[in-house]
Amino acid sequence: MDDTPKGVTIHRVSSGLDQGSILVQKELFFDEHVETFQTTYDTLNKEISILFQDNWERIKEQSIVPKEQIGEGSCHKKQELVQLLGGKALDLQETIYHHRMRGVLKR
Repeated sequence: MDDTPKGVTIHRVSSGLDQGSILVQKELFFDEHVETFQTTYDTLNKEISILFQDNWERIKEQSIVPKEQIGEGSCHKKQELVQLLGGKALDLQETIYHHRMRGVLKR
């Protein structure tokens, strides 16, 4: 919705939502003309699993030097998407580009 970087992050748990120190992360890039909401969701789920498996020993041993998060993250509620879509259901098979052209998502 905000055209922020896409990717997956493993971070420490804190009292605030997604505010803990970052342990590991991976930025991902998606072709908006090809990728749908479903394919990006599937890719993100696959990548977080790989990131965790690849780093589990270091996480368990606490050998990763955590990095403080910089700036504000973004968080959205389902109701915001419902409002942006004008009450219509999100078609997970439509491309992200299609939604941008309809003015639903920011560029």
